[in-house]
Amino acid sequence: MQVESDDFQTLERKPMRKILTAIIIAFAAPALAASNPAAEKAIKSVVAQIDTCINNRDAKCLGELFAEDGTFGGPVEHGKIANGRAAIVRLYGDMLKQPVPEGMKQVRSVERIRFLGDDRALVDSSVKLTGVETAAGQDWHTVMLMRSQDGKWLLEDVRFYVVVTGAPPTPGPTPAPTKSADADESEKPADPAAPAGEPGKKDEPGEPAPPSMG
Repeated sequence: MQVESDDFQTLERKPMRKILTAIIIAFAAPALAASNPAAEKAIKSVVAQIDTCINNRDAKCLGELFAEDGTFGGPVEHGKIANGRAAIVRLYGDMLKQPVPEGMKQVRSVERIRFLGDDRALVDSSVKLTGVETAAGQDWHTVMLMRSQDGKWLLEDVRFYVVVTGAPPTPGPTPAPTKSADADESEKPADPAAPAGEPGKKDEPGEPAPPSMG
């Protein structure tokens, strides 16, 4: 997919720093994490809408959940970050056109909401696929920085990633080296009765014949 350079940024640039700053604030300021049941309900509703949009293969629906300057990053487009609602819609538009197994659905579960003041929240969620077998030893997660704007909670920065939870595969035994036909021939014992140059003894090139023993 061809994209304009202004729409995508590498992980080292501002969008990643912004969400990392939010994570640092979340851990450094526990007093900000006061419970807000009404906001939590609204945030969980937005998360549920993400699944509805994706399961309906509707990129425009998904884009409406993002802030105008929102960003999305994940294991797509070589790890680049889609910068802005329009770029996110184009990215998901291409991804959602790809065929999927019939009956496959995506379901998110909110694991934690941490409020950063009155208008922002850091949301952790796990992602499960139903109706299809998934690879063992992999967990899918989404970290979302959300903000309250004009009475709505919008996705500001979203990062999707896969965690490998299974043990790495155990390496099998190293196969024994195979011998070539020439190597087998060279290891045959020499026949003392055979004249030089005949089968039974392999003379080295240029080596003189051994003296006669009779």
